[in-house]
Amino acid sequence: MPKIKGTIIQNDYQFAYDYFGIEATSPARLEKELGEARGQPVTVEINSPGGYLTAGVEMYDIMQRYEGDLTIDIVGQAGSAASVAAMARKCRMTVSGLLMIHNVSGGVSGDYHDMDKTSEALQVANKAVSNAYQAKTGKSTGELLALMDAETWMDAEKALEEGFIDEIIQPKAERLFNSSGVIIPEATIEKLKNTLKGQSNDRADFFISKLNFLKLKGQVN
Repeated sequence: MPKIKGTIIQNDYQFAYDYFGIEATSPARLEKELGEARGQPVTVEINSPGGYLTAGVEMYDIMQRYEGDLTIDIVGQAGSAASVAAMARKCRMTVSGLLMIHNVSGGVSGDYHDMDKTSEALQVANKAVSNAYQAKTGKSTGELLALMDAETWMDAEKALEEGFIDEIIQPKAERLFNSSGVIIPEATIEKLKNTLKGQSNDRADFFISKLNFLKLKGQVN
């Protein structure tokens, strides 16, 4: 499954992030993973705070051009440049996911002419980014620029209401745990019980008693 995880970076930076073991995704890596899907239906997972805007826009274009069915799942957060990429196709979000949009930012040095030019460039970039949001939501440019200016964070319900996503991924019915101790998977425990059935009652009673003791200590659930 193709993933956009960690910082969104430029293609020629990928080797450095990989070398230091820092999670990051470049457009080239995404394009390679989508190429391996060969036009088959595919889901792209996003969990990224954002990064380089131009790389995020390139990811948007790559997913737009994918010839097969493509769904984007926000499984943690899609912030900044990652939120732009998330607008490319059908987008879903987990109930605990987050979407964040804000103004484009950058740094520059120089005199006041340089600062004025940078301000103009950033405003043009804001408008360009808003076009991706507009294609998805149908909102006006003014509405979107206001949301970006306010650095707007959205949970799944708000993102769906505002049109930034198409669907909320409902959680599967699973048992939830709140523990800092070791949790033995239930399947492992059941397998152990079945194994012990064929052994002597004394040995089986010993292991079951040990499991119950660990439960009391909060080490298993």
